[in-house]
Amino acid sequence: MGFISKGQLPAPLDSLAFTLAVGQISQPVRSPYGFHILKMEEKRPAGQLSFDEVQPRLTQMLISQRASDKVESMVNDMKAKAKIKRKI
Repeated sequence: MGFISKGQLPAPLDSLAFTLAVGQISQPVRSPYGFHILKMEEKRPAGQLSFDEVQPRLTQMLISQRASDKVESMVNDMKAKAKIKRKI
């Protein structure tokens, strides 16, 4: 899952994640997404990352968002031009 901040997970997981000690494995816990078992591998203090630390992730996120927007635009154009005939 990687590093998380408080409030990023659904409530049952969020409260559990921040009570585990390093190396500790949780009992199964249910969330709206199913059942989960958490293992605390490392804790580090909250802080602000530098631009150099987040640039690769930001770049990838923007590229993905642009591609998604382009695909959505193309699909909408195709739908507008499509001639769909229904046989009853």
